[in-house]
Amino acid sequence: MVLISAVAFSAKAVGAKLLYREGLDAVSVLTLRMGLSLPVFALSAFLNERRAKPLERRAWFEIVALGAGLYYGSALTDFWGLLDVSAGLERVILFTYPTWVVLFSSVLLRERLRARQFTALIITYAGIALAFASEHVSTPLAWRGAGWVLLSSVLYAGYLVGGTRHIRRMGAQRFTALALTFASATTVAHFALSGRSLPAWSPRVYGLGLGMALLCTVLPTFALAAGIRRIGPSSSAILGTIGPVSTLGLAFALLGEPIHGMQVLGTLMVLAGATWLAFRPR
Repeated sequence: MVLISAVAFSAKAVGAKLLYREGLDAVSVLTLRMGLSLPVFALSAFLNERRAKPLERRAWFEIVALGAGLYYGSALTDFWGLLDVSAGLERVILFTYPTWVVLFSSVLLRERLRARQFTALIITYAGIALAFASEHVSTPLAWRGAGWVLLSSVLYAGYLVGGTRHIRRMGAQRFTALALTFASATTVAHFALSGRSLPAWSPRVYGLGLGMALLCTVLPTFALAAGIRRIGPSSSAILGTIGPVSTLGLAFALLGEPIHGMQVLGTLMVLAGATWLAFRPR
């Protein structure tokens, strides 16, 4: 389930790139993805709340802030970044979120950073530098795109750190259904308030959007929650390292994006650093 989730999530960037080629902007692509996911997340949240203990008002406020704020912000900045960088580089940068989780935990939860964590951080960001160097040669706007994706990684890490307490209390599936319902609703509201209207998009556009919603959002979200429940978060994080590799392969096959030697080496370094961070010393 975790492997399925990692590969399905990795296809999101490829789907977004294909929709950009159809003339859509970032907000429209995100609206297709999250808007078509909204009914599923809302139904799941409704069914969970019917048989669960009612949440306190403070918990509702925090979940709304995490979903409509951090998760939505992470998704939007990620899609802005994809306008300027390749799908492969996007996934590599986005996969740095474990390093931000460690840094946030050290500051907010007062967890002391160990020498191995510093080493893992150095390896991870050296890998990003290598992957970015090969991208920047052919993409002048790569700095801007990389900055947006890095911000997306930071916001996603904040979402994970902020949601940890709620996940422990209510379970990953219930929390995720609620948070992503609010994130999806915020996306639709942004689309409407920006003055956009649904144009006469082609069946191909709606087909790609539905695929991103069901196969790259709904399926991996619930598969990951089910996988974590069975093997734990650390093992899930390690298995999830297949995501960036999968993105490189899909981007090469479906988008024709070249794969450079430095990009591969940088990706492997990021995976090594993130995996090392996922291990918990006994």
